[in-house]
Parts: sequence; structure tokens; C-alpha cells
Amino acid sequence: HMSSNEFAGSFAGVNATAFDRDAMLAGSSASFIQFSLGTSTGVRSNFSLQPSHLEGNATPPAGTCNKYIMAFDDQVWGTGGGSDGYRVWTFCTDFASPSSSTFAETAFINSVGFDAELCAYSRNCIPQPGTTQRLDTLGQFTMYRFGTRYFPGTGLRGVISHSVDSGGNVAGVRWAEIDVDNDALLDAGTLAPGDGVSRWMPSASMDSAGNIGLVFTKSSSSVRPSVYFTGREAGDSPGTLQGEVVCIDGTGSQLGGNRWGDYASVSVDPADDCTFWVTNEYVETTGSFQWDTQICSYSFASCGGVTQECGNDVIEGTEVCD
Repeated sequence: HMSSNEFAGSFAGVNATAFDRDAMLAGSSASFIQFSLGTSTGVRSNFSLQPSHLEGNATPPAGTCNKYIMAFDDQVWGTGGGSDGYRVWTFCTDFASPSSSTFAETAFINSVGFDAELCAYSRNCIPQPGTTQRLDTLGQFTMYRFGTRYFPGTGLRGVISHSVDSGGNVAGVRWAEIDVDNDALLDAGTLAPGDGVSRWMPSASMDSAGNIGLVFTKSSSSVRPSVYFTGREAGDSPGTLQGEVVCIDGTGSQLGGNRWGDYASVSVDPADDCTFWVTNEYVETTGSFQWDTQICSYSFASCGGVTQECGNDVIEGTEVCD
């Protein structure tokens, strides 16, 4: 599955596309099924939908339809007088009979209100040291990606992240954990410690223990754009994240353009279903488009008990087979 914002001189709407994965993996002729949304649905604007991205070794029941999600600030995408939350579309595919496939908006998940209108929609928003060049927050975007995981006996759960105004045009990261089967909000919070430093360009995912990993960029007039990560374990207090950890501190500022980091990513290592691998952008030397990419990994102690086969023995824990 993929989504795309379409442009024909100006914004023309959103496409949702499903590819025949089985045929592609078999090397046979493949096809895709595509639905197009206009720029709006009723009084709501459509933009930057994220299809759920299934991680982990457990798979949902055959025939499960995929979900697409969009973070919805009503002040930005609606009339300004309604609720903030998450719009949900359901994409059911039938490659044997493509005309039987369906794609429709099926739910709205209410959330505590948030403000995606950073710097009055200006893309020059986040300050950096030593330059007047400011960076784009992409505050109106639902960020890559909608990490989703199937828990047998419990169902599908997912996590989404996006940038919000934490006050005074200082960017913060809003994250939300979703009950995908029932289109319900399980938990949510905002990473915004109140230190005047912006945190944005997030990505989030979930490990096999239900822990959440989150990567983001932080910057201010005194902090160079840097890559940090954090997360929460399933048993942590609702709405909270653990302390942030540096992946790499930037040593330069970006000149010559405001667009920053298309995009960050968190994925879970399929070898142990616990290790988060994060990637994001930083700058080593001040200059125009002097981008570098950093990759870091981490895991939570609570995601243990990994089963490994050592010869004829099965061991529990994180031991390495000799």
C-alpha cells in the first residue's frame, strides 16, 4: 500500500494505491488498485494519508482490510469549530475482482486537541544557531509512518506521530497509539519539555512487547539540528515517554533552503522483533544541502524472552547461539 499527494500545477488530491504483492514476489504479472480522493471530503480537506505498515512476525487473519490514517487539526483542515483527532479510511482489496475493491472513510477518532499551525503556516519556522535560515516543520503532515502490529488474541494496534505547536511556535511531537480494529484511541501524548527547543520530524513504531519507539529532530537558536530518540514501555504511565537519548548531535546548520528531512524512520528488526532501528537527517558542516544521515538502534529490556534455536535446544532470553 502507498499514498501520494497529487499535484497538477496545484494540489489535486490524494491517491491510495494497493499493489498485488503476491504476484510481485512470485515474479509474475502484477497489478495495482487505486482510488483517488479529491482535495476535500465535505468540509474536510484530504492530505498526507498514511497507510498502516505491518511489522512483526504475526499476521492478522486473511481478508483483513488495510487502514489509512490522517492526523486532523480542525483549525487547519476543517471549519475551525470541530474536534481534533484522526480520520480513518478502510481499503479492502480484491485482486481477483478489482471492481469489488472498496476504499472509504470509515471512522473519526477523537483526541485531546492539538495545533498543527506552526508559524502561521510559514515553512520558515524552526531556528538554528548562527544563521537566519529557518527550517520547515511539516506541521500539517501526518508523518511516515503508521506503524502497525498484530497481537494474537488482542488484534491490531498502531502508532502515529506528527508535529504540533507546543506554544509560541515551538514544535513538539504528538504521538498516538491506536486500536486499529476498533478505531479507538488507546493512548496519546506530546513530547514538549518546555525548554524552548523544537522537536519535530518524528517517526514511530511498536515492538513485539507493545513498546513504542520514537525518533525526532531537535533544534533551536542555540541547539544545532540533531537526531534524538525516546519511547515508552507498555507498562509506563499513560501519556508519558521516557527520557530522550542522543543518536547524534549535529555540528552544523543548514543554509540555502528550509525543507528538512524527507523523512525520519523507525523500523523494528525482524531478527528479534525488539530492536528499533532509527534514521534521520543531521548536518556536520554548515552549508547548503550538506545533509548526512545517521542510523542508530536501541531496545527496551522489557522486550525480552526471544526464542532462538541452538542445535536441538530451544533457549529463552537474549543469549547468542554458540
